[in-house]
Amino acid sequence: MFITSAQHPFSKYGKNVLELKSGRLSASLRPMSAPYSRWMPLQNMGMGQLADCIHSCATVGVRPSNSFFSRYTTLTRPRLHHLRPRQLSVVIRSMVALEYLPDEDWLSEFDSTCFSHPGHFDAQSAVQVLAGMATISGASFSFPQAVYLTALTDPCRFTKYNQLACLLHCLGSHNVPLWDEPRFLEVVGSRMGQLLAKMSQNDAQHAVLSSLCRSSTMQEILMLETGLSFELEGDDLTN
Repeated sequence: MFITSAQHPFSKYGKNVLELKSGRLSASLRPMSAPYSRWMPLQNMGMGQLADCIHSCATVGVRPSNSFFSRYTTLTRPRLHHLRPRQLSVVIRSMVALEYLPDEDWLSEFDSTCFSHPGHFDAQSAVQVLAGMATISGASFSFPQAVYLTALTDPCRFTKYNQLACLLHCLGSHNVPLWDEPRFLEVVGSRMGQLLAKMSQNDAQHAVLSSLCRSSTMQEILMLETGLSFELEGDDLTN
């Protein structure tokens, strides 16, 4: 389990309109041939194979038909709890790469599975799930709040600066109130400073610049700045 706590009340989707924030399909995706989409024996696959299947499609940039995705989500929704945390991150990341938006029931089950999963979500898998969820507008998820609390109580679980930078970006997309817990700035900012201090000067500058470019709110930028435990030299971050 990524965080040990009482079950967090799941926020229902209600009548919100769900949509992908990316807009229309990317030109880099190639459609899978209709006969192959229909032939693929999804019903005979185990959950691990189903995760590998969609991951393979995303890796090679071949997008199955909507009817394929309909069968895929129907088969996987009642069995998502059989997937390991890393596999869950692969599935949502692959759906995002293939620019497919699952229905509300599937998203609700996926969120509940991630939140209450008995397995261990490592930091990378957790951040990847958040990043996938962040591409969907009109939905409310519980899992981001769990990751927020984990970053607050166990920041050392995040071993890379870009994990925390991505975490802040995703939490901002999910409208998680970063400022409700006064200690959050101190704890996470201190951890980011520790990770920056282990980098070379050039690597640290590159990490901070990349993070600032990706940040979309002043809250995230202020959070990133609290992690600077040394003087940055060279490029002016304001230019």
